[in-house]
Parts: sequence; structure tokens; C-alpha cells
Amino acid sequence: MARKLDEPQAADAPALDLPYRSAALAAIIRLMSTFSSARFQRQVVDARALPDDPNALPALFAISTGQARTPTALAAALHCSPATASRVIESLAAYGIVVRAPHPDDRRSTVLALTPAGRAQASALFAAGDQLMERLLNDWSADDRADLQRLLLRFAAALDREAAGPPVA
Repeated sequence: MARKLDEPQAADAPALDLPYRSAALAAIIRLMSTFSSARFQRQVVDARALPDDPNALPALFAISTGQARTPTALAAALHCSPATASRVIESLAAYGIVVRAPHPDDRRSTVLALTPAGRAQASALFAAGDQLMERLLNDWSADDRADLQRLLLRFAAALDREAAGPPVA
């Protein structure tokens, strides 16, 4: 069967010249792309211990930090559909990372918790992150490290406020 081509000449089209006006924003987008890539995530943690799912590592982070105690909260934390969150929960449970238990206050709801193996994976994840930062910043001065932390925390707080605000029309 022949491939369906919407535009036979699309491969010849020049790349768009639409750079961000902010070099900082371009760097943030590049960082997000790198950090969220499955290849990079497998470099940081033991890939055999987690499902081959790009949401597995962010889900482990969200559950271990208390951001996601329920499937609905996990979907919100991952910015994904409830069905996607359900699939990642199922795969984490199959790997023995997460257990689902009845919600203590709402029998219709489920609470997510890490198993002992899940806690070990979360600990390994945070240790790997600390080691990565140490490698990346090993030749930075203490003042530069403090400045980076202060500015990133300030930026993250502003982004959290923006994300929590009313939707853009």
C-alpha cells in the first residue's frame, strides 16, 4: 500500500525562522525537552527498574513528593488525560513500584502509594538527580550556584502562579 502524503514537497520546505526573542526561554525549552526525553531519563535512572513509558519517571516523582495521591491528581501533575494516568499507574503497579488502596475518606476513590521497591526507586531517582547537578555545576562557584538556585526558585514560583491562574482565552 502506498504512503499517504499530504504535501509531496513538504520535505523541501525551509525551516521556519521563528526563534524566541528570549534566549532564556529558548534555553528553558531546550532543558525541558532534554529532561523529558526517554533517552535522558534512562541515562539518569536504572531503566530496567521502571516501565518503558515516558510518564513513568515523572509519575514516580509526583507520587513520591506527595503531588499526586490519587489518579486524578496524577493526571493533573502529569498534564495528561485520566486514561493516560491510569495506564502509567497500571504499569507502575505491574513493576511493583506503586500500590492502589481505597481512599480513607471516599470509598469511590483510590489512593496511590509507593511500595518499598517504589521508595527505593524514588530514593535512587533523587540521588541520581543530585549527582547530575553536581556533575553539571562542578566548576561553578558557590555564588553562581546560589544565584542559579535563587533565580530558578523565583522563576518556578512565578510559573506556578501563572499555571494556577485563569486559562488564557
